[in-house]
Amino acid sequence: MVQLPQELLDIIIDHLARDEFDASTIASLKACSLSSKTLRRRSRGHLFSHVALKYNTHHLSPASEFRRLSAFKALLDGDRDLVHCIKSLELWVDEFTLIGRQRTPLPDIFTILYSTPLTSLDTLTLRGSQYRPLPWDIIPDYMQAALYNLFQSGSLEKVEIHHINNIPLHILCTAHPALRSLSIVDATFDELTTHPELHVGSYSSCNGPHLALNALSVDRSFHRLLPVIERSPEGFGSSVSSLKEFRIVIDHEDRHHLPLNFLSTLQHLSCLTIFSYSYLGSEDFELDLGALPTVSSLCLHFEVSTIRYAALALNNAFAILLQNGPNQVENVAIKLDLPISILDNWDMDGSVILSVTQKIAWSLLDASFADERYPKLRRCDVSIKWVPMGVGSKLEGGGRDDARCTWLQRFFSPPPHIHHAVRVSVALEHS
Repeated sequence: MVQLPQELLDIIIDHLARDEFDASTIASLKACSLSSKTLRRRSRGHLFSHVALKYNTHHLSPASEFRRLSAFKALLDGDRDLVHCIKSLELWVDEFTLIGRQRTPLPDIFTILYSTPLTSLDTLTLRGSQYRPLPWDIIPDYMQAALYNLFQSGSLEKVEIHHINNIPLHILCTAHPALRSLSIVDATFDELTTHPELHVGSYSSCNGPHLALNALSVDRSFHRLLPVIERSPEGFGSSVSSLKEFRIVIDHEDRHHLPLNFLSTLQHLSCLTIFSYSYLGSEDFELDLGALPTVSSLCLHFEVSTIRYAALALNNAFAILLQNGPNQVENVAIKLDLPISILDNWDMDGSVILSVTQKIAWSLLDASFADERYPKLRRCDVSIKWVPMGVGSKLEGGGRDDARCTWLQRFFSPPPHIHHAVRVSVALEHS
């Protein structure tokens, strides 16, 4: 029997895992992991790279969820090589109220994941309910202690926090300096609360370098965190002063209230991303970015719902360039997320909107490149991405979609008279 080289087998498994990660792909990876030792490690590396843990869900009793967590802990105890496969841990904490203070194996699972030598765990996501943000103090003390230990373990490089209120700022200020990226969605922080009395693990305070984040991603809840940063320049304020990448989500009410004073304090900021929703594709859209003295890469990301809004968003993005400056921006990326359903109406709006875009949007971009306020501006990338929205939303495939994409490619292509220093690339991506 011919034995293929291990490198080739790994490539085959990687190719299988690149397909849509649905039940069929999972079943295939499971079969590969059980079929041969030569396929096992690579297959399990994909199967367990991301692990989501919950307490209770609406279709399982607390006892059933407890058994699942106990079974997962037993699996890790029996095969520590499995720990090396887990790179991302997602913890749903929105159901604590349904189980009270029942003790679970989660703290022991955390300890196994971060204390195993050469652990691969580098990302943690704490996620509450989108419709009912979770108060931090409802989390049992022993779970809070376990989370403190995890933050201070040195294994985490990225943390995402979604829909949780009154998180002790102390948990971030005392995190291990290996943590470099923080993402905050609909979360609030408490300056006064410190770490709880520990019932498990051990408290390991960082006496070495302080936390210094490289990347921060926030939504409008950042406006509640900003005063905390300003009041603690030696605390959490110092942790964000070294930011190189900053991403902020804004809506209609926030468009005139970007944290310009905060941005001006970031002496190392090189990449700024601003994401806005569909209704910002309007005629009266304005956005003051300030001077941006250190930013070399600027990304304006719009989510739009119609062809008309897509054209307006493109116009607005180019107008933003013309309205702001001077700065040192070298590269501009403009991203448009379009729902697949937009294709059903493309014939209706096509010729009129195309004319508007050609005459207004690209002339604004041309003026921005010619403006002396942008001495280093050299490139603008416009990318269009189909985003499935709603149940059953998908591309049909075949000639009909290809014809639509060809039309949209022509729709967003720049005219030939654009300024000679402008290099625009339009990329259509199917998601």
